[in-house]
Amino acid sequence: MDQEGLLQCPYDKNHMIRPSRFPYHLVKCRENNQHVAKALATCPFNARHRVPKKELDLHMQSCESKCPLEPLPVVEKAEQVSNWQIPACEENWEDEECSAAATPFVLNEFGSSQPYSAHETVHKQSPPRSVLLVWCKLYI
Repeated sequence: MDQEGLLQCPYDKNHMIRPSRFPYHLVKCRENNQHVAKALATCPFNARHRVPKKELDLHMQSCESKCPLEPLPVVEKAEQVSNWQIPACEENWEDEECSAAATPFVLNEFGSSQPYSAHETVHKQSPPRSVLLVWCKLYI
């Protein structure tokens, strides 16, 4: 295997890993080498960089992944005044109350239309009374 393009594991110097597998290897190798992991710190600019805790400040000054930390420009927000007004209500609930009183709601009453046709309505025979009494005695 070609040694160029491989990255060295910070937990075990004998491990040489492909860059595409490096993040996964770091997680697994950290679990296997917890005594070494306690002495290493993670770079705030690149999570793949693990350096000794004592050298973290030096590494942060020279890290190639370092990005400029400039404050964001302050943008003043212009207040927007809306000319929108609430439209006039066209409903009159008192009128609706009078029209509703003419046709009151009655449960299971369908007015002029029926939910089923006469052909579909089949009256099922109820079970004999003796069966109902036995059933009631069992479950009461």
